[in-house]
Amino acid sequence: MVTLQDLITKILALPPRDLELIGQGLAFYSPAQAERLKNAISFGQQEMDALENREREYEMMSREEE
Repeated sequence: MVTLQDLITKILALPPRDLELIGQGLAFYSPAQAERLKNAISFGQQEMDALENREREYEMMSREEE
């Protein structure tokens, strides 16, 4: 079973042009679903950025302790 996070990760890995085409097609089909996808992508990107920041902070703290 594919989770929403898995789907967002796969979507974010697509080239920008493909993302644009998906967004345009979904907006034509269902503006409400397009907005939900946009929000999910934004949330997923924020979560990934937060994880990367936490990893960087952990690495910096580990180096300072050495």
